[in-house]
Parts: sequence; structure tokens; C-alpha cells
Amino acid sequence: MEWIEERSEALRIALRIRDFPTIADHYRLVDWLGRVMELRHAPVAAARCRHLTVDGARSVITLPSAADDARWTADLLHELGHALFTAGMGSLLRQGPDVRHQRLAALWDLEDEARARRFALAWLLPAALVDQFRRDPEELIHRSGCAEALVAVRLSQVTVGRSGLVDVPAWSAARHYRVLVQGPPAPALLVTAAAGGARYLLPAPVELLPDLALQVQADLVALTAAEWACRHEPDRLLPSQPMELDFAVIRKWAAAG
Repeated sequence: MEWIEERSEALRIALRIRDFPTIADHYRLVDWLGRVMELRHAPVAAARCRHLTVDGARSVITLPSAADDARWTADLLHELGHALFTAGMGSLLRQGPDVRHQRLAALWDLEDEARARRFALAWLLPAALVDQFRRDPEELIHRSGCAEALVAVRLSQVTVGRSGLVDVPAWSAARHYRVLVQGPPAPALLVTAAAGGARYLLPAPVELLPDLALQVQADLVALTAAEWACRHEPDRLLPSQPMELDFAVIRKWAAAG
């Protein structure tokens, strides 16, 4: 579950959330994920998450349209846990003809549910803040707005002395990409794969470049490489195509004009 703890902390850094998250922060997280996760509301009985890609980088979350704020928050965070930390393997395995596939699917579903619950708790009750208020559970309940039972579970999960994220995690897109700053006359950030290949161009006013560069780096830390590619697909530069000089073609083009 350490990956979930790291990811939750990285998301807080990217969104610059310093305290316990609010409903507004939940909305900000949804907006920040962009193309990675699409949120829908429908007259359904229960919330659900459907993965659109094999690597789990794109998902659709559907929430009951009649849910109140408390139900909406619980459903959203739980399904976000599925979107960010699972890949729908249970559903895939249930398509298999062998009864053993069904057993494996049931086990996988249990693991996925545990991951989703862990993320919801890690997001609502950040580890560093839980450790800070460990000696005063009543204050922790008051500040976080979480139920006593949830706080008790979270206190059992967080180790004493837990601090925030101190280095780039192994799963992070920041391990695969680097950010280059391009100055005037066309200020932009160029994000390139460390091993070559994909490149992404993010134009920005020159006065915003320093802050944007830090934001992009924080985004890379909080996303996986597959999620970054999905989120920034519109910004991806097409590979350069070499063009041979053919003067006859140039003359024909000029004559046609």
C-alpha cells in the first residue's frame, strides 16, 4: 500500500494542498486529472469505474445523480482509488471459461476494493497530518471532518513519525521525462522523454514560465508515465519528417500559384 500513500502525497503537492482537503479540493483533483479520468453523473443505483485502456491510464467514473454531498464525496474518492490504482482485472478474469478465473477474479476484486478504500483514507487524512495530531484524536476528527471510526482506522495505518514525500517515487513519470525551458520569442516548456521519443510543447507567457515549470515538474511527480501521455496527448509534437529538396517540384508549386 506504500504506492498509494506516496501517490496521495504527490497529488497534494501537485495541487498545493497544505491542510485537510475540502470538497473544493476534490473538484480540483478531478479537473487536474483532465483526460486521465472522465466524471459522469447518471440515474444509477451505485457508483462505478470503467477502465478504457489496458494500462488503466484512462477511466470513466459514473456517480449517482441523486447523491447528496456526503455520498458524493465517499463515492468519488472510492472510485478515484479504482481509477488510479486498479486496472479492472476482476472484470477481465470473469470473462474466462475456467472456474479458476472466477476465483481469481474474486480475489482480485478484494485487493482492488482494499486499494480504493486506502486511497480515500489517505486523501482525506494525509499521513503527515495524522501523525501531527496523533496525540489528540478529537482535534484530528474536528479538523478533518471525518468520522471517528475512519480516524481510528487511519491512525492504525500511519506509522509514528511519518513525514511527507521526500523524493521522486519509482513509479513516477518524473523518472521518464525532463522539462526544458524555452525563452523568448516563443516562450514554452518542452517536456521530453528521457530515453528519447515523445515530446510535448506547453506554450506559456514568459512571466509565468518559472511557476509553470515547477507546476509541470510537480505534475510529472504525481502522474505515471502512461497518465502523462494520456493527459497531454493534445500537446504532443509529431515526429519530424525529413523533406528532400526537389527544385522541379518547387517550380511547379510556384507556377500553380
